[in-house]
Amino acid sequence: MPFMVNHKNTHSHHRKALLDALQSVEKERAFAPLRVVLGTKNIIRSSATLILRGYPSIICIVGFGRVFTDYGILGRLIFWLLIKLLDFRSALGFITENDEDYEWLSSVTKSPVYFTHGSGLDPSRFFKKVKVKSVRPKIGYLSRFGDSKCSDQVLRAARDLPKDRELVLAGWEITGSKYTDE
Repeated sequence: MPFMVNHKNTHSHHRKALLDALQSVEKERAFAPLRVVLGTKNIIRSSATLILRGYPSIICIVGFGRVFTDYGILGRLIFWLLIKLLDFRSALGFITENDEDYEWLSSVTKSPVYFTHGSGLDPSRFFKKVKVKSVRPKIGYLSRFGDSKCSDQVLRAARDLPKDRELVLAGWEITGSKYTDE
């Protein structure tokens, strides 16, 4: 199999579009062996092999935000170093699902950086063509809650929401009950 995909510790159904695309491309063209690594944990676990052996790879960064919010300056420095070494020795390109991660990666790597909607949902193409029955507009927010998801900003926005608006929150805590309690 030309593509070796490492997506342990990630939600496979969230990566369905990427996995389907790889299978489709694999059927159409022959490639030299290529490693595709999905997820920050998998990047950290496989980086030594990729860097030391110089295997050609595509690095898909998901869950990137927690590295920057939960591991402090040392975690950021270590991850920056891994990205730089992967860029120098192994990576043919990087894929990310977040605008800010795209900007950061583009500024620190020489390899191409691609932006994708990992869930398969492109919000710019989503709209609802129904009449609004309520006079009071509803705003929905669906996510896991935690520091890496900037949930504090959602709570701040909820507190500042005008009384003629309604906010509907759905999701679960990554750890603990900090946001549920609020």
